[in-house]
Amino acid sequence: MHGTNDIVYPYTDEFIVDRISQTFDYISQRNPKAKIYFLTISNTNGRLDRSNKRINQLNKRLISAFSQQVTIIETKPLSDIFEYILDGLHFSDEGYKHLKSVVEEAIK
Repeated sequence: MHGTNDIVYPYTDEFIVDRISQTFDYISQRNPKAKIYFLTISNTNGRLDRSNKRINQLNKRLISAFSQQVTIIETKPLSDIFEYILDGLHFSDEGYKHLKSVVEEAIK
């Protein structure tokens, strides 16, 4: 998971995509056989400091930029369920349990 905190800074989407790309390149250079999984940025519930519109826009760019390079794991369904989000941003224990099952399914 990458990018959640980046959107509160005055970074452009292009800058964030580039930084994440550098992370993928770093991993691939050190282990060319590594399978990389990327969790999309989760939407927030009631947070004024993180716009879901911006998150959705950035996720579309991330998916477009990286879907051929990494396995994308979509987190939006998790953030749509209120009891999965503890403080409007972080997953609750139930949210993490569900996230675990989503990730496990993706890596089968």
